[in-house]
Amino acid sequence: MIRPKHVLAAVDETACAAVVLRTATLLGAALRLPPTALYVTEGEDRAVRARSGEAGIRLRVVTGDPVARIAAAFCHPGTIGVLGARAAPDDPRPAGGVAAAVITAATAPVVVVGPRARPPRHGAVSRLVV
Repeated sequence: MIRPKHVLAAVDETACAAVVLRTATLLGAALRLPPTALYVTEGEDRAVRARSGEAGIRLRVVTGDPVARIAAAFCHPGTIGVLGARAAPDDPRPAGGVAAAVITAATAPVVVVGPRARPPRHGAVSRLVV
């Protein structure tokens, strides 16, 4: 088994990105691993840069197909991925198309965060479903 080396949060322009970043920060702190954010774009998005800056997480911006780029990043040895389940809180699916495709293709552990999830107030991850 490969020892975890870093936490990688896949973010987008939705409100779920803030919870994904907070979860990655808490998970990184608990495991003593540095979190990084990954944003796959076709253009510039200042909101994503601002959110990652507020969370204190380094942002890596890449272009291309989101599923392919995120899945490839989540396949690097030692990576723990954090991903939003879906953009719309009222979507009845447990995971949207991008999330479902990424978690199917990824070889690293992936934490999937729902759009209605609330980061823990006390600063620690208290429950993780595997």
